[in-house]
Amino acid sequence: MATPLGAFQLFKPSKEAALNNFFSFLIISFLPAFFILVGDTINLRDFLASGENGLQQFLLMDPRPESMPYYVVGIIFSVLLVPARYYLQLQAAKGKTVAFVNAISNSQKHFWRILGFSLIFALLVVVGLIALIIPGLIVIRRYFLAPYFIVDQGLGIKDAMAASAQVSKLHVKAIWSIIGVMVLLSVFNIIPIWGGMISLILVTLYSCAPALRYLELSKHARTLSKK
Repeated sequence: MATPLGAFQLFKPSKEAALNNFFSFLIISFLPAFFILVGDTINLRDFLASGENGLQQFLLMDPRPESMPYYVVGIIFSVLLVPARYYLQLQAAKGKTVAFVNAISNSQKHFWRILGFSLIFALLVVVGLIALIIPGLIVIRRYFLAPYFIVDQGLGIKDAMAASAQVSKLHVKAIWSIIGVMVLLSVFNIIPIWGGMISLILVTLYSCAPALRYLELSKHARTLSKK
């Protein structure tokens, strides 16, 4: 197998895949973010009106009660759209164009497995980070591709995690490079309001990169299994 593409090299094919599905990504990525940004705007407006102490509260992420409904709606939409997001990323990475409605309908059969995996993954990461930090980082790398095994191959949570662990063990650098770029593109979030929008756009354009990496590495795994 050829050496996997560099993480930055995946930006262009990821951007093209995302733009080919512009309206679907717009809804799936921006709908939850819209409500969260509205909440941030309310907080910033009220806190700036309160003077220096208000701005300090905003920077310390102490939300106003008026903003909480927007955050709650944003989180609910984000959770409900998680399977559709993985499905859309994967189909876009395969060069397909998927309507938003089809992304929702075709991914809902994976909802509970994706949700279950997300909860297990979050718990393992938190426990690992509390323990010694390094185990938590290993968990992130091992199971980073598991959702794509669920959506693409219909695997159960346990089998998808095992498949992701096996593939990522052989390509540690290829996984971490993707995670590193995603973290880098998220740095703009430290800038109130507009920074979050800039980061959201960049992360959305790069959102197909993990799916592209999955397709690269899973193809390699299938090739090895036939030898």
